[in-house]
Amino acid sequence: GAIACAGLGEIRRIPVEELRADTLSSLDSDISDLNGLMIGPEGAMLIASFIPVTAVLTTLYLNGNDIGDDGAIAIAEALKVNAVLTTLDLGMNSIGDEGAKAIAQALKVNAVLIELDLWHNNIGDDGAKAVAEALKVNAVLKDCSLLHNHFDVESATMLAKIGAEKGIMLSGLQCMAFLTELRLWGNNIGDDGAKAIAEALKVNTGVTELVLYVNKIGPEGAEAIAEALKVNTVLTILRLDDNNIGPEGAIAIAEALKVNPILTELDLGRNEIGDQGAIAIVQALKINMVLTTLTLYYNQIGDEGAKAIADALQSGTAVVTELELGSNKIGDEGAKAIAEALKVNAAVTTLSLRSNSIGDKGAKAIAQALKVNAVVTTLSLAINNIGDEGAIAIAEALKVKAVLTKLNLRENRIGRAGTTAVQDAVT
Repeated sequence: GAIACAGLGEIRRIPVEELRADTLSSLDSDISDLNGLMIGPEGAMLIASFIPVTAVLTTLYLNGNDIGDDGAIAIAEALKVNAVLTTLDLGMNSIGDEGAKAIAQALKVNAVLIELDLWHNNIGDDGAKAVAEALKVNAVLKDCSLLHNHFDVESATMLAKIGAEKGIMLSGLQCMAFLTELRLWGNNIGDDGAKAIAEALKVNTGVTELVLYVNKIGPEGAEAIAEALKVNTVLTILRLDDNNIGPEGAIAIAEALKVNPILTELDLGRNEIGDQGAIAIVQALKINMVLTTLTLYYNQIGDEGAKAIADALQSGTAVVTELELGSNKIGDEGAKAIAEALKVNAAVTTLSLRSNSIGDKGAKAIAQALKVNAVVTTLSLAINNIGDEGAIAIAEALKVKAVLTKLNLRENRIGRAGTTAVQDAVT
């Protein structure tokens, strides 16, 4: 018979009183994507009633529907007997611990669901631990996203240990044999969580990308990750931006870079590593010879750090192609040093010096470098103290070399003369 639900009206323009289990096969394409319709708990219950009886609904997107715990519990009950659904998105639905626990129970018996998205809900410690326990026994799920929830260090550590045991991606919790990403950003895992993940990295041979930004990781956590990097031979991308690793953490990671033969991208932005940390990192680049992308924005790096970076770029062994140094304290002296390096460096193609303290002298030095540099295609000098003199010098460089394709000079002190010169040079 028809399944009605008071107050729902329509789903995908189909009156709910017309949605019948025996006619669902013709409606599969209509109800598989219900993102953002705010169907609420009642709508979820209605959809849940179809899941066990349809033979065609393999993908169901319920993102952004405010189904809450009640809706999640209904969906979970359906998952226990479902034999077809392989992909389920329940992101942004105000699901808390009770809903997560119900889903966890379903995962213990469900043998077909491959992808489950629970990102951006209100799942706390109890819910995360319940899901972790379920993942221990579930042998089918390949992708389970728990990003942007509210569990603590203990829960994150528990998940990390399971990741080490089963090859699970924490973004993600991906139980794939060829797992590539481990993401646990924005969960405040702290040093203890970072240490657990580091231990997982020592034995896991599949993770190639590790994303841990905004996690309150300090020097101790960074040191643990650094130790893992010394023995891990597969990780190519490491993002630790917006933590608190400081100079000590940066120095530890620098030591790891000297022996790590595989890491190609490193993001330590917004970590207060200062000149000391920056110097350690770039000195390691002289030995490393594999890192191609380095992000050090918002780190209190001044002219001394910039000079060390320049020295590394001139070494002939550093292979960095993308260098992000925005939002630091680099002045004209630092800019001049980097400019000298650019005259001989043949690797850097993208350079950001945005939001520093570079004036006309620094800009003129960079302009001279651009006249002979044949590889830099993207350059940002936005939000500095460059005036007409510096802008005109850069414009003259652009007339000599046509390599640069992207130039950002916004929010400087450039007047009409400088603006006109640059416009004439690029048109």
